[in-house]
Amino acid sequence: MMRGTNCIHRYSEESIQNYIGKKINKDINEMVSMKCPASDCNGILVIDSIMLVDFLMRVRDAIQLMEVLASPIVIDYPFMDCMGTLVDDLREYPIRECPECWRLFCVNCKYLHLGMTCDNHQFSRQLNLFYWQHHYGGCHDELKVDEVDEEDDEDDDQEGEEEERGG
Repeated sequence: MMRGTNCIHRYSEESIQNYIGKKINKDINEMVSMKCPASDCNGILVIDSIMLVDFLMRVRDAIQLMEVLASPIVIDYPFMDCMGTLVDDLREYPIRECPECWRLFCVNCKYLHLGMTCDNHQFSRQLNLFYWQHHYGGCHDELKVDEVDEEDDEDDDQEGEEEERGG
């Protein structure tokens, strides 16, 4: 015999498991605050201490699946050559695999960055971009090109003045 977790009623383990199973089948969302089966009792059953862990895991997965199907979050793949879509299963695993092309990516930032957060990866990308712009092109070289163009314009102006004087 089992006793209710916060009431005085006693039940056989099999009967209370059947009761909880029927309640879950009736309305899975009521599972969180399940009342004692006695009609005159307002006690709440804590099913974590009554049901098997395997059963509770299946119920948790069913609840997550219901939430996903009720309001699906569609994730587009970041790869131009793969036109698939993924429905987010809300399991909070940021790194996913495309079922079409089997490539990995992060659902939050669309890049693959194993072992670091999205923010750290973004900062690393910005540092790399700054490095490449500074050493191999970008804004720094554009300034040099502008300076050279201004010098060429000044040289052209001086040559034009010399030609007008007598050249």
